[in-house]
Amino acid sequence: MMNHTQFYQNIKSHRFSACYLLEGEEEHIKKTMLEELKNAVLPRALRELNEITYVNPTPDILEDATATYPVMADKRLVIVTECACLSAAVKETENNGDSTAKKSKSKGNDAAVYAQIIDALPPHTILIFYERGSVDRKKALYKKLESVGGVVTFAKLSEAELSKWIAQTLKAHGKVISAENAAYLHFYTGGGTALLRGEIEKLAAYAHDHQEITQDDIRAVCIKSEECVIFDLTDEIAMGRTAGAIRHVKYLLSAGDSKERGNLLYMILRQYRIMYHLTVMKRIGMNAWDWPLALGIHTYSAQVAEKQAAAYTEASLNEALNMLEGVYLSVRTGKLTQDNALENVILLLPRYLTQPDNAPA
Repeated sequence: MMNHTQFYQNIKSHRFSACYLLEGEEEHIKKTMLEELKNAVLPRALRELNEITYVNPTPDILEDATATYPVMADKRLVIVTECACLSAAVKETENNGDSTAKKSKSKGNDAAVYAQIIDALPPHTILIFYERGSVDRKKALYKKLESVGGVVTFAKLSEAELSKWIAQTLKAHGKVISAENAAYLHFYTGGGTALLRGEIEKLAAYAHDHQEITQDDIRAVCIKSEECVIFDLTDEIAMGRTAGAIRHVKYLLSAGDSKERGNLLYMILRQYRIMYHLTVMKRIGMNAWDWPLALGIHTYSAQVAEKQAAAYTEASLNEALNMLEGVYLSVRTGKLTQDNALENVILLLPRYLTQPDNAPA
């Protein structure tokens, strides 16, 4: 089994296998790597003649496709998507252009026939099973593909991997970014690699007159995530700037729909829950490196939450959390409107600060 890095190294070295399974949750990198493989195997001008995609084909169709010789090229690419032998869920898709879709349920022996086709692949064919998300690893076809070394798993990137990916993507644009600012970019946008690629392109264009990407650059052009907005709001509260917090909420209320307003109250509740649990973990001596994993949040988010929690005691955070849960329940049961609940929460939260009377205005 390979990860995306090993797969990319093989592509660049032109070390191609006869058969691949591309699966896993990191869809953007998976799609990008498929394109890299196509470009490495076939000249773009010959792709239309030597590349074909099938949706859950029957074994006889797949066998015919793999046996077909390439046209004016050394290799032919046969791509299979939504294969019933790899997943229990099968989507029925109509024929579309060169892609042949089959409305058929997998027969019990299809996996065995697929395995025979894989064993008999001619040297001019590269067979690629491309699946959205993760496949069922108990399936016989998966085990067959694993046995021939063709499985490439695109797992969600870790924070370290994502920071490295951000730096590498910016490097392709002639830009550099520190590890800290790469983490800040992920925190600020809250997105995966697909969203981040778009934000990186904006950053590179914006920073045309300097090489290193700064946090000021990120704040200037990137779209702020909902989580980052909540951090800004709770920062206003923790600093005792109630008027600023109210202005912040009013702006968010005017900018969002009713669903987003409901999410806003929940996100405030979630943030105070994180601060409370973080305070407890700090008191019992848990290693700071373990906080993000335990809380299910980004490392940068945990660092910001720790600073915000310093404005409260553990007891006052628990009281604030109880208040927020009560208000949230009142909204869910119709006793309070979302808008009134948000304004009440902003007025009540400063009471739980360690020294509310001495907080900065």
